Amino acid sequence: MRWVSLLCLGLIATFGITGCGSKGGSSAPAPTKVSIPATPDGTVTAVAQAVADGKLEAVWQAMPESYQGDISEQIEHFAEHMDGEVWSKAIGIVGKFAQVLETKQDLILGNAMVSQQLTAQNIKPADVKEGLTAIGGLLNDLSKDVKTKEALAKLNVENYMANIGSRLKSMEPLAAKSPTAPQFKMADLKKVTATVKDTTADSANVEVTGPDGKKETVAMVKVQGKWVPKEMADGWDKKIEELDKTLHGMELTPDQKKQFMSVADALDGVLDSFLKAKDQAAFDAAIGEATGKMMPLLMGGGAGGPPGGGF
Repeated sequence: MRWVSLLCLGLIATFGITGCGSKGGSSAPAPTKVSIPATPDGTVTAVAQAVADGKLEAVWQAMPESYQGDISEQIEHFAEHMDGEVWSKAIGIVGKFAQVLETKQDLILGNAMVSQQLTAQNIKPADVKEGLTAIGGLLNDLSKDVKTKEALAKLNVENYMANIGSRLKSMEPLAAKSPTAPQFKMADLKKVTATVKDTTADSANVEVTGPDGKKETVAMVKVQGKWVPKEMADGWDKKIEELDKTLHGMELTPDQKKQFMSVADALDGVLDSFLKAKDQAAFDAAIGEATGKMMPLLMGGGAGGPPGGGF
């Protein structure tokens, strides 16, 4: 059951580097309204079934309203303390990288080193193309929807989670073909079952059987009409307080900003070279250029960390 708590805070911790949707509209699919039963065992199984289908928005919909408000407020804080120029530069780079993944697939696969790796791991180029398209689409959502920190402040978390879930679900068959395929699959959550052992009006002990068949008794409590793990409820305020402190400490110093922009400008130029490449020779030359430009900067720590210092 710990996966519920991790999804609630873990997913929003990635909003700065993955696809999302703004309140003003998005190219991402609209969230599905998931029916969350008013029972603790029903909540567990409904959320598990929805996530198994790629509907991560169910996690958001199962959360108490105040928890949703806390998360949205922290995202606004992140945007407030983010340097606008740094954010716009970073998002611009994300957009160009997405273009490379979507428009230069044949040249990527045609590179000798890439081709050798695929052959060695028995990976089909068609599968790689599908994966590149999915990742490029995810990054494109980000570059289009939160180009500015003002747009970031209006992040619609429910839309974001729906988009992430849809993308992850579409990529799962591809991940299964990889030699390093993860043992856990979203579809495995279909196997989750839950049974109430004892309950009161506002608390319950629920026996949850996980995808691996192991049973765990989870204490749950009702918060604002929603059933959540007691461990999550007890630690929520502390987690939000810690997140708030982290976000408030993410402002870049002038030197850190200068270092970041230096690396970003170099990366921007490298991506331009990839996008301008019309044939394999030009693309391979761009890879050599990228290595020559970026390695000294990265080895020297010139980036000063990612924008915001942590996400």
